[in-house]
Amino acid sequence: MLKKKLFTLACVVGILACGACWGPPYRPPIARPLAGARTIFVTVVNASELHNLDPSTFANAIILRLNGTYHAGWPSGSIQAVGEAPSGAADATLNVKILSEDAHLSREFLSSESIWKISMKVSATLVGRDGRVIWSDEKMALSDSYPGSYGSTRFNWEALNKNKVGMLALAYQFQEKMLYIRH
Repeated sequence: MLKKKLFTLACVVGILACGACWGPPYRPPIARPLAGARTIFVTVVNASELHNLDPSTFANAIILRLNGTYHAGWPSGSIQAVGEAPSGAADATLNVKILSEDAHLSREFLSSESIWKISMKVSATLVGRDGRVIWSDEKMALSDSYPGSYGSTRFNWEALNKNKVGMLALAYQFQEKMLYIRH
């Protein structure tokens, strides 16, 4: 019995000494300083060739994600995103431009569903009240999987534009890239 306990202890020490399964230690993302931008006016335009994604739906999804921010470094309610210009001037304006959008069939099941991969590239700039650029990403890539009907050869963009969850998934990726610096 003592041999089993010693063997178990040696294994635990070995795993911890080797970095817990040889992987690098987890490093949480760092909250990006936004220079006092607490009220953010969000605008989205679609400048892609296809014009399939509705810019107001994507803007609303970004607003919902930013207003619901409660991750490390950002207490809940610390950012107030708005879609219409507030009565007072906002601290900053977030200008998002959809550069490209694409959908291609990723998987097709034998049942009644298929999975489409939605990809988009956006250019985004957060500009302070004084005109200074606080944050910018000129070629941000966003993608997500979305269900479609079996056997369809075209993606139903209208369904995505009406689907709050689908847009929120893309907006979540946008929010993560905007608010956090990854190592």
